[in-house]
Amino acid sequence: MIDRTLFNHILNGWLEDEKVLAYYNALVSFIEKNPDHSDTKTAIEHRIFIEDCYPALLPQKPQESKPDNTSKEMSEELKQKIDELIDNDYDPVAIMPVLKETASKYGWNLYELNKYYDLRKRWKEDDDFREEVEAEVNEVVRMSNQNLNLEHFFNEEIAKPLKLFSDNLQVRHPITLTTALVGTSVCHQVGSRLLVDASKGWLEPPGLYGLLVSPSGQGKSPIQYALIQRPFWEIQSEWKKIFDQNRKEYYEQLEELKALPKEERQGAMKELEEPPNQPRILFASDPTVIGINGQFEAYPKQALLGLYDEAKKLFAFDRTSSGKSDQADILSYYNGFGVVELRKDGIRANVGECIFSILGLIQPDVLLELMSDLADPDGKWARFIFCIQPLEKKRATRNGPAIDIHDLITSIYRHILKQPATKYLLDTDAQEIFDRYLYEEIEPKRICSTSPGLQSMYGKTGGQVARLALNLHVFNWASKLMPIPDIITGKTMFQAIMLNRFYVSQVKLLHAQAQVHHSEEIAAKLAMILQIAKNKGSVTARDVQKACRAFRKIDTAQIREWFRKLELMGKAVCRGSGNRLKLTPLL
Repeated sequence: MIDRTLFNHILNGWLEDEKVLAYYNALVSFIEKNPDHSDTKTAIEHRIFIEDCYPALLPQKPQESKPDNTSKEMSEELKQKIDELIDNDYDPVAIMPVLKETASKYGWNLYELNKYYDLRKRWKEDDDFREEVEAEVNEVVRMSNQNLNLEHFFNEEIAKPLKLFSDNLQVRHPITLTTALVGTSVCHQVGSRLLVDASKGWLEPPGLYGLLVSPSGQGKSPIQYALIQRPFWEIQSEWKKIFDQNRKEYYEQLEELKALPKEERQGAMKELEEPPNQPRILFASDPTVIGINGQFEAYPKQALLGLYDEAKKLFAFDRTSSGKSDQADILSYYNGFGVVELRKDGIRANVGECIFSILGLIQPDVLLELMSDLADPDGKWARFIFCIQPLEKKRATRNGPAIDIHDLITSIYRHILKQPATKYLLDTDAQEIFDRYLYEEIEPKRICSTSPGLQSMYGKTGGQVARLALNLHVFNWASKLMPIPDIITGKTMFQAIMLNRFYVSQVKLLHAQAQVHHSEEIAAKLAMILQIAKNKGSVTARDVQKACRAFRKIDTAQIREWFRKLELMGKAVCRGSGNRLKLTPLL
């Protein structure tokens, strides 16, 4: 009787009203005829959902002759009896006949009593861990509200205009900061590395993999255009002119050589060097592995940025004939070890080192779907720094100052591009700060974490911090248009660690959001309800169901119980009663 595919279509609003009504009538008939069937509980849940979401479709219900839970208060004696049953800790099979007997004795509908029993049991269990749950909710809310100030990471010369630009776009500073650092990472000449620990031979390249996570319309694309595409396109256009001129001169020389005697022409041909057959670039939109390798072969000293306006494409590894081997290549670029591409027609690319960075834009639901169970066995996601821009209301800024950062940002990138390949070093303070953070704070977390995904992230943290320090160092010196020293100070390392702590919290926030969809953990669900209420001002249980797919299969009564929990925690205020109960956040 239970048609889960059909119900899923109802959940997503894909079904015509007539088919919804037909399924509802079939459910009612099934429940009446099969009160003890194993599917009856699920059928009742489906029926209740349709009644809540499609009230206009349904005829007025006749008064039921059987006991109706909604029209009378539960007696204190029955409440006490239910608490005793919960304390006796019956298994799910053994409790059913006991509940059936209790429902008959007290004149209650069995399903309604079973529903109360389940809710009361969860409530009592949650009470036992209320402080722990409240602490977890506080942590998720803290991570959701966490922000950074550009002035804590960049020099005043660049921080102030970037801050004004970000505020005009109403984009959080971490989005701007992340975008600028990823852009910086591909302006290093290939061969540039930071010596993290000489005893381990630990060298880190500057490449960064970044994902900007937010719903559409939150200002990610304008930031990406201003800090990456526009300045890079200007630089690439100049390189294209040089490329075209070099190719033109090459072919002109070829024509001149044709007039020479054969022996002289052959000698001259050996000395004539053919320029690359493709222009030099800083970035490419949605590049394939074959294209990336070709660019590395043509310009072995030039780093490359993969720019993905829809980052889901980045993980569509079936776009080329090589299939999922592309994924391994994308991951291996992160290490900067170089490329040797051997194909049937010969060696296409052979370079000893490379720098490849990624900047992708993606919606939260799409990312969580791609991350699946968050286990991250190959460390794919651990390579990325995540920056979440939550859904926030826009405001008018028409009368604010117009800020054009183009010339400033472009001059910084040009300055870095002029630097030779450099081995950067840490001063004594930077080494000590780095070691304390990695070996006293991060390593214990990696060993003790029960999440494979977080273990992978902690395992990559040392390299991430080193890369952030390197790019912060170079960007800040370049913003002054001064020579860039090869020694990184303790101040810069401290800034890199502050930034890394933020990125770690963003990963934890993603894990918490995933729990809303894939786990029974209550803290993440409570935090999500608060976020929904914050965006809307106040919400009913039905509003929560509409706003987040993860709540659509959850009974509205359960959501209202969570409203009351948030009120008890002092996070919100409840007004109204029954279906009209509304939650207003106090955050």
